[in-house]
Amino acid sequence: MKQLRALTRFVERLRGRAEPPPTEESLARDAWLMANVRDSVIVTDLGGNVTYWNEGATRIFGWTAGEMLGRPLVERYPEEAREQVAELTRRIAAGEEFSGELEDYRKDGSRVWIDARVARVTDDAGRPIGVMGVSHDVTARRQAEAERDLLLVRLRLQIERMPLAYLLFDDELRLIDWSSAAERIFGYRKEEVLGMGWPYDKILPPGQRPRVEENLARLRAGDMAAHAVNKNLTKEGRTIICEWYNTPLFDSEGSFLGFISLAQDVTEQRRLEERYRQAQKMEAIGLLAGGVAHDFNNLLTVINGYSELLYRSLRETEPARAMVEQVRKAGDRAAGLIRQLLSFSRRQVVAPQVLDLNEVLSDVEKMLRRIIGEDVELTTVLGSDLGSVRADLGEVEQVIMNLAVNARDAMPQGGELTVETRNVELDETYARTHPETRPGRHVLLAVRDTGCGMSAEVRAKAFEPFFTTKATGQGTGLGLAAVYGIVRQADGHIEVSSEPGAGSAFEIYLPRVDEPAAVPRPRKVRELLDGP
Repeated sequence: MKQLRALTRFVERLRGRAEPPPTEESLARDAWLMANVRDSVIVTDLGGNVTYWNEGATRIFGWTAGEMLGRPLVERYPEEAREQVAELTRRIAAGEEFSGELEDYRKDGSRVWIDARVARVTDDAGRPIGVMGVSHDVTARRQAEAERDLLLVRLRLQIERMPLAYLLFDDELRLIDWSSAAERIFGYRKEEVLGMGWPYDKILPPGQRPRVEENLARLRAGDMAAHAVNKNLTKEGRTIICEWYNTPLFDSEGSFLGFISLAQDVTEQRRLEERYRQAQKMEAIGLLAGGVAHDFNNLLTVINGYSELLYRSLRETEPARAMVEQVRKAGDRAAGLIRQLLSFSRRQVVAPQVLDLNEVLSDVEKMLRRIIGEDVELTTVLGSDLGSVRADLGEVEQVIMNLAVNARDAMPQGGELTVETRNVELDETYARTHPETRPGRHVLLAVRDTGCGMSAEVRAKAFEPFFTTKATGQGTGLGLAAVYGIVRQADGHIEVSSEPGAGSAFEIYLPRVDEPAAVPRPRKVRELLDGP
């Protein structure tokens, strides 16, 4: 009876209640409750011998009351744990209390997680008479938590390894998670952005805000298809294009909790798509131009032939001779225009041969200096041990001349023109981003000027046929288009980089061949028509 009163006071203290005087009826009720409660209730005397063991303890630990009553509590533990249990029992008997979760042992040797409360038990006079522990089995919860933690670890690993940026926002649109891919795409470290609101000023250009605000409203309304493609900013100030996949989050009552965003940098993909569309357009225009040029060339042959015969049949004193001469000159210019159209459309008959670009440049250098004038300083940088390329000599000369004329026109007040050759190696990465070329050994022919440069809009149309920035009547718009066609016909690739006020650079990559260059026959450089 004395022990039961002590147990009752202990339980009431655990519950935080006052201690009313026990009655026989309340003692009987408490005895029944402690015997049948699902939690474990174990009491030992001050020496550590078990004096009380309920059904809950049997259910959790496996030992019955008959097996444990009168025995030292430490005997139910493995040898390596007994001293630690005995020490804890001594400290509790001395007045300490323990509260928390720990891993315990079952009779069959398996482990069980319990939430335990252990304290000293006193009699009516306040004298210690033993130690009592109340434990609740939390194994299922701990296992569920462990599985959840493992799942979260795997999920985090997947998030960190996937190439898409992962952003998590709360219900007030504050950023609460930011993956390493987001750091890589946008340039900001996690600690630089966590806690901030929707990152207008950091990754969103002002012009994109209305579209994003509209998407946010759709997300709050539960739109699971709030997909968007936006221009974004990086920490370095670059503008990129990102494809966003957004998913709103709601609780069981339908309240908005925030949203998850996955973002993919598609800048390079969009650039390649645009290049592919441009190539298709150029191919279609080339086919049309080539067909027209071929038919017109047949007619022009007759026109030029008869005008030449008529010119020769007239004496120098005849007035009609001067008019026929103008017809001849117009026919010659038209023939040059036809050659450019055929070069662009790759329908001109060419005679490719193995060339040394250094020799070609040396042959045309004097002609270049006369074309660009005295106000433009020409510098040639010829690569050593330059590899050979296979191309038509006349067309290579035409490429150099067209680019030189464009450079001269971009420097009306004078400037510097540099023509460079060298061996280069194009790797797989370059080839993937430039579908017109293949990886491997190439020879670079670069033409750079210090002229007025081009805007992004003009640069995007530079190789389009009939596009020109010159005044009406001053350019055909076929110079760079012909250059593009010649380079592609030689299985090469051309890149242009230019900014307004910063000059232009044209880089031509021609595949290198393992053959010695043929000795070119002396020839006159073709008459050069105005470029775009």
